[in-house]
Amino acid sequence: MKTKATYYLHCYTVGLQYYQVLEVLKELETGNTLDLIPEPYNRYKNTLLSTLIMKKLGHFPRSQNRDVTKILQERRDAYKVRVQNLYS
Repeated sequence: MKTKATYYLHCYTVGLQYYQVLEVLKELETGNTLDLIPEPYNRYKNTLLSTLIMKKLGHFPRSQNRDVTKILQERRDAYKVRVQNLYS
């Protein structure tokens, strides 16, 4: 039986000030799983949106989103996004 390799990519969610982070902040805890949703119609290429319970929080950093977008296009379940730290 082949085991899956686990890789970790640590980054910040950017653009929090533009979305519903204040509404979700009280529900957000370390360890929460977030959805990473491609935004193909965003004017910035390969944009990935971080969401919690379908509420927009912010974007995956532009410097890292190209490779992640490619992988998500090939395999939707390739990444699990979890909250590691909260800064308030």
